[in-house]
Amino acid sequence: MTKLSKMLLVGIVAIGGLSTAAFADNVGYIDMQRLNQAYPAAQKAEQDFQKKYQDYQKLVEEKQKRIEDLKAKKKKDEEVKAAIDATEKELKPKQDELFKLRNDLLTKLQSDILAVTKQVAKEYGIDVVIQKEAVISGGFDLTDFVIEKLKK
Repeated sequence: MTKLSKMLLVGIVAIGGLSTAAFADNVGYIDMQRLNQAYPAAQKAEQDFQKKYQDYQKLVEEKQKRIEDLKAKKKKDEEVKAAIDATEKELKPKQDELFKLRNDLLTKLQSDILAVTKQVAKEYGIDVVIQKEAVISGGFDLTDFVIEKLKK
């Protein structure tokens, strides 16, 4: 496939995507920032994550203090490096756990918001829902309706 053929194909796909959106009768939008702030489950998830993160930070600070103490006592470089390596090895699973927790929480919240948004859009006859940041003009704001359902 030549370079020109590839460019034409990309152009056709882009125009096809735009024309699909152009045929949508009703477009709605949601403000994700407001949804996350107003959704009680999102607030609780953030609190739970922050608690675990603070526990992790305390552990990191304790380990850093231990390493600084070794440096202050003028321990050999090999001993300091061994302490750093041991600390990194000990903290890695905890970092991974925090990352997984954050991912799981975000996935669950997004799934909840998506399901409720689809339900609200259907109730109001909305064909397409986008994020508020993408709206230049027009559209129907579904945010308050989605928040109302999420709080139930």
